[in-house]
Amino acid sequence: MRRRGWLALLAACWSAALPAAAEEGSAEAAAEAGGGSAPDPLRAGFSPLSARDLAAEHRYLAEALPRLLRERLAEIDGVEPVAADAPAGVLPRQVAAAADLDILVWGRIETVADHLMLEWYAFDAALVRQVWSYYESGEVDALLAAVESAADRLAPLLLGQPWSRLAVDPVPADSAVRLDGALIGVGPTLLRYTAPRRAALSVSRPGYRDDVRQVELAPGQELRVAVELEPLDLGTVLVDSRPAGAAVYVASAYAGETPVRLPRPPADTPLALVLDGHADAAARLGPGTPETLTVTLPPAGFDASAAQAGGRDRFYEELGWFAVSLLPPLVLSALVTDFAARDVAQRVDWQPATVGFTIGTVAAVGYSVYRLVRTIGVMIDYTETAERPAG
Repeated sequence: MRRRGWLALLAACWSAALPAAAEEGSAEAAAEAGGGSAPDPLRAGFSPLSARDLAAEHRYLAEALPRLLRERLAEIDGVEPVAADAPAGVLPRQVAAAADLDILVWGRIETVADHLMLEWYAFDAALVRQVWSYYESGEVDALLAAVESAADRLAPLLLGQPWSRLAVDPVPADSAVRLDGALIGVGPTLLRYTAPRRAALSVSRPGYRDDVRQVELAPGQELRVAVELEPLDLGTVLVDSRPAGAAVYVASAYAGETPVRLPRPPADTPLALVLDGHADAAARLGPGTPETLTVTLPPAGFDASAAQAGGRDRFYEELGWFAVSLLPPLVLSALVTDFAARDVAQRVDWQPATVGFTIGTVAAVGYSVYRLVRTIGVMIDYTETAERPAG
């Protein structure tokens, strides 16, 4: 359990009245004892409402309304809302002590005449007394809507001061929203309960210039801020096609015919190329796109799967011929070595056989190089074909 806001204020005033030396000694003792750790969260327990004379279709409200109130107040930083149980006949201080609660919220709901009557109360364990009450009557919709009003009135008690509310509407809609450096949401963000203050509001998104501004969060008021980020200048991309003259669509919007230079978008954006007599092609345009993007448009009716299979077969065929072409140079070079060594041992000029094997070795090496060049070319063609989407 932690001390309530006004008790902490009294303690602070008392400490301010003490001599400076005593205050300094107390601060050092507190630092040694607490190690500078954050205070424990305020534990607020929410008990189901006691029900009386409720129709069967309204009995769910006894648990639904406290749950909705608890979920709404869970947005308060430093507050730990928990479910509690306050049985009839048990004093609130006994319930709070047993569950280690700082605040206990309980109440009742009953049918009065033709309306539902809702009563809520809050008990402060530190002050040992009731500190808050709330009343509402009406139909079911009125009571459900009253949860927000009840939360707004109970929030200052949990915060220890009046609350402020901040609503941020950023463009683009998936921008990150931070308050005093802490992330509070992505996209449209509503911070229902926060301490009144002057704070730093930051809205950011990759590819856009950050928007940082100071905002005044006034007590008991809601501040609405609309922020439109300015795109960064990321340069341009030259979009081309084979063949040229294809219509280019960026996110379904016509952007011209290839070759065309387009501004680089801050986020990946779909790109479509359309040309009569050819199959449509798709690509992505974004921060990582190279300065020149060339897209190949296959002829209409082009079967990418068959082309990929044919390219693979041609590559393996050429690779096999290249492997076979390596054997003759190895054998012939070995024969040249043997015959040349024999001619040297006999102290005679190279014999016709030595010369013939030498010429054969050179020819065989040339043929292997030819096969290697063909294999590389087929491999490049196969790679380009494999990069096209199948079907």
